[in-house]
Amino acid sequence: MSTPRFLADAKSAIVDAISGRDRLNLLTMVIIPRGLPLLLAVVMGIPLAVLIVKEQFHFVFGFLLLVPAVILFNTYPFAALIIWLLVAPFLQTTPNAAYRMMYWMIHRAMPVAALGVAVLGDLLRVTKKHRPIRLGRAEFAMAAYLGWAVMNIMWFHPSPISYLYLLYDRVFVPMALYLLIRLVAPCEQDMRRLLPVAFFVLLVESIAGILSWFAPQLLPPDWLG
Repeated sequence: MSTPRFLADAKSAIVDAISGRDRLNLLTMVIIPRGLPLLLAVVMGIPLAVLIVKEQFHFVFGFLLLVPAVILFNTYPFAALIIWLLVAPFLQTTPNAAYRMMYWMIHRAMPVAALGVAVLGDLLRVTKKHRPIRLGRAEFAMAAYLGWAVMNIMWFHPSPISYLYLLYDRVFVPMALYLLIRLVAPCEQDMRRLLPVAFFVLLVESIAGILSWFAPQLLPPDWLG
């Protein structure tokens, strides 16, 4: 006895749906978790070897921190804000190459990288799904302001690089941190972790401010401007 056509079509659709779901599970549960580390090792291995041969060990140090940073920001993105708040205030002056590299890593690279890792982790389903955020008028106003500022800099300044760096440091990085906070939606436990860091920074900067008035010789010369 032959199977009716509509039953055969239904059976084919069910098989296709199951196989599609299996392929998705294989991608998200096996290929991505195991393949991404291998791909990352290959991508990082070549430039890392070149930097070692050229003896540019400060860049090697940054590369070595990249993998644990990705793991940390994928697991707990709010850590980026805590680290930034704890370290960035003390990197406003960069008297040598080591301080400059730290400034690039902590202030310029880390907030944007943490936001990118959090968004990518959501898209690839390799981390806990965050609550989706709606981009409203505030975010569109931020994007419009940033675009207008970039166009003004490019149009009115013959040497725009320094102004673009300034815009990035003072506008784009805070915007990235704002979007990261919106994406993460910190809970009460996150705020409890943030409070000791904020209190420590406030205490150190208050002491530094008092010393700059009454005993400036006790402070590093670069802190005095």
